[in-house]
Amino acid sequence: MFNLKTIHIDKMPKESSNAMLRIFESQFDDDEQFVRISEGTNPCHFNYRGREFHAYIKNLSPAYFSSGQDDVWRAQLTGVGALEEIKQSSATFLLIGYDSVNDVFATWNPYMVKQRIGTAASPSFYSRLSVQEQVGASRNPTFRKLQLQHEQEVLIFSASLLPNYLADVEAHFPDQSDYVAIGSKRRPEANDAFRRFNSLESVEAFRKFFGDSLADPMKRIVERGIIANNKLLFLKYDNLEDYDKAIKELETAENLDPTTSISLQAFLNFVLLCVNLPKQFYQAEEQQTDWEAAHIDEDGRLTRITNPALLERLRPHLNQDYPENIAALNVVSDFYGERFPNMELKHWMALFKNIDWDGEQTTKGESGKRRMLWLEDRGPFNMRRFVLEAVRTIKEGLGNVSLQELRGEFPERASSNKFFVEEHEYQKLRPDQQSRYFNGEGETFEDCDGRRFYLSNQWKGPDVEDGILPILDDYGIKWSEDGGNEADAPQKRDREYGTRSIDRKKIKVTLPNGKTIMNNNVSQTFVETLNWIGPERVRGLNITARKDNLITTTSWNPRAVGAEYKPLAGGFYVNTKSSTNEKYRQLTRINLLLRCGLKIEKV
Repeated sequence: MFNLKTIHIDKMPKESSNAMLRIFESQFDDDEQFVRISEGTNPCHFNYRGREFHAYIKNLSPAYFSSGQDDVWRAQLTGVGALEEIKQSSATFLLIGYDSVNDVFATWNPYMVKQRIGTAASPSFYSRLSVQEQVGASRNPTFRKLQLQHEQEVLIFSASLLPNYLADVEAHFPDQSDYVAIGSKRRPEANDAFRRFNSLESVEAFRKFFGDSLADPMKRIVERGIIANNKLLFLKYDNLEDYDKAIKELETAENLDPTTSISLQAFLNFVLLCVNLPKQFYQAEEQQTDWEAAHIDEDGRLTRITNPALLERLRPHLNQDYPENIAALNVVSDFYGERFPNMELKHWMALFKNIDWDGEQTTKGESGKRRMLWLEDRGPFNMRRFVLEAVRTIKEGLGNVSLQELRGEFPERASSNKFFVEEHEYQKLRPDQQSRYFNGEGETFEDCDGRRFYLSNQWKGPDVEDGILPILDDYGIKWSEDGGNEADAPQKRDREYGTRSIDRKKIKVTLPNGKTIMNNNVSQTFVETLNWIGPERVRGLNITARKDNLITTTSWNPRAVGAEYKPLAGGFYVNTKSSTNEKYRQLTRINLLLRCGLKIEKV
């Protein structure tokens, strides 16, 4: 997509696609068991020893990581759109990377490769130059299998051994015969269930609702490939409702610790009941928006980077005092693949330089102007400043509170950037990381214990709408897009919120028998629902509220500063000192963990 030879020309020899196809096929000269099904195409389609294959032969080249890991090379699965038909095929699909200097091939688990078709514009599969050189220098043709991060493997071998590899793929990558590719038309229900369960996007939605303690163990087992490596335990079931059986088998097979087992079951309940959750917490299908279409010139070049997903990947490399341009080039290469063949290095560098981090696409209204908000009678503020003022207003309204209590009023950030960081955490950050927090005069906070802390300044439109505006609504704090001046107000968007005084939200709980619990007083709804579920069952979940179990056996605890307790059945008490949002999150979490079958809504 762009020429990097000017950077490391000595390390990046390339063969054309046709040349690599000729090299690949030359390994089968005079081999009558090699039968071409398609002629002169890469990916190639052929039959070898009675087995049908699709093989895509790609250059191995440096990965150009910013950390200077010159030993890390890769092959990229570009043109994934054209591979979708291959993905539906029952034939074995091989990605073959070629190192022309050392005359060696590298390949990866066919199951993993086929699974990643369509998961990104240009997925990368990694190798190691040092091992390629060792294999190439060996006097005898040899195979070398290398374990990479996240339990991935690469097989590197002398080019002359290609027929040996194809003759016995399972010897190198076992467990292929029963695989049904994700997205295959042969078992769509089973594949859709597995896709949802083995998905980091679903895990991040889970984190947004329940926080790190439950989401982190789930993220680890997805990233380490534990679920993918035990795919047959899950793919034998056609729907998520049966996955509790697969989870029990997985717990035994992998000897999972209790924390991970709890996270797995909670995550399954979350995915199963996602239809009852607000849309902002879970979306089964990512909305497909072509962010690039409006910014392509007559030469087919991109004139502006507006894709939110790409901007988030570029931010750590470019939104800092010393931009990491090479790492950013690697990101756009992975993201776009060969979509913009006319883009040269200078074009990408110009785009990087002109990214407006304070006015990204996602912080703008439909008119293209930067969206500004008012808080009560103050403003207008951009998104980041609006959040600062909103947090300050809520903190002042809560009075003398601790940082832990304040954190309880706000949702956890799904991104790596925490909502709040304490002084000791802040001081450990790099300068570019510190710049992602408000740190100017009058922009920092102190809690009731004198602890200094900082607020994230990384805010975009969807973050504010999903994470901040509902909390303001919950407390009856007015906000608007025009300061209340209707005469000067721009045309409003058709949206859920607007300039108005918000009545406090209520919680409605629908029981499995159809009866409902809903009171004008949210705390009363909270108490009645917990009594229906059973206070002792809820206490066993150890949900923390103000440094104590949410359900207690006493009406006072000196450690639970600011707590307010109401009596429950059986001699228990519940801390009701929390916002409506927090009570809603707590009830939904309890419902998922105990599988109560409740429908919980904010109305």
